[in-house]
Amino acid sequence: MPEQTEYFVERGTDYSMEHANLSVYETNCPCKGVEFIFNRHMLTLMLSGHKTITFHDTRFEFFPGTLYIPEKNALQKVDIPNASLTNPTKCLVLDIDPSFLERFTMELIDTEKSEWFTENLGSGGNLTYFLSNDEATISCFKRLYQYQRNIQSRADELITDTVLKELIIRIF
Repeated sequence: MPEQTEYFVERGTDYSMEHANLSVYETNCPCKGVEFIFNRHMLTLMLSGHKTITFHDTRFEFFPGTLYIPEKNALQKVDIPNASLTNPTKCLVLDIDPSFLERFTMELIDTEKSEWFTENLGSGGNLTYFLSNDEATISCFKRLYQYQRNIQSRADELITDTVLKELIIRIF
């Protein structure tokens, strides 16, 4: 009897944290026009493969080493032309608890260095989405993923929480 191969457009693996949820989505077959909407801002990072993302009149190629925060409540269409069993597309998606993000933002505003933070907080203007290939930010996001994959103790959870805060600061 021949071996049955499982093809899937998207398979997710979730890692729960105290203040966020990190998911790894893997695709192992080509697809076109897959629609999705995030009801709040999510941080996404390509790990392998590539996607073409279209929303409104914007279209871009989403490659490894790119951080993308999609516009919330906006229809996104995704094409994944080259995914296969031997070359899956993998993408990280980080959903941060909005109340934690608000508390941490207020904490940053109340620090001695709040001038820098509030200047940068306002520099986004009316941005509806965010793209970055900043190496330090990408490295921080990947460290968060590595720590989540290898958590073995309460100390590891504290380190993960600290890396999450670092990632938020780097994005601001």
